[in-house]
Amino acid sequence: MDDLVNDGWNIKYGKDKDRNPDPERPYLTVKVRFDFRPPSIWMITGGRKVLLSEETVGSLDGVTIKTADVVISPHVYDFNGNKGISASSEGGLHHGR
Repeated sequence: MDDLVNDGWNIKYGKDKDRNPDPERPYLTVKVRFDFRPPSIWMITGGRKVLLSEETVGSLDGVTIKTADVVISPHVYDFNGNKGISASSEGGLHHGR
């Protein structure tokens, strides 16, 4: 995780019970656009493979993903003095618990 942070990726941390950042719960927000060329995002859970749509992809928010095969593309930004790397994806395969 330190390598990603040092490279400038916008790594965030979940909160503990006292609402403080929890270093054991890092996450990376990944932007997904459906307007130009919709991505193929598949979820496999209970042996079932389901293609997620723009309406259903939000079901992955807050889910613990066991494994994922996903391509994340970096986008360097420098906006109003804030610099870093944001992440976007055009699809992937996510395996739930």
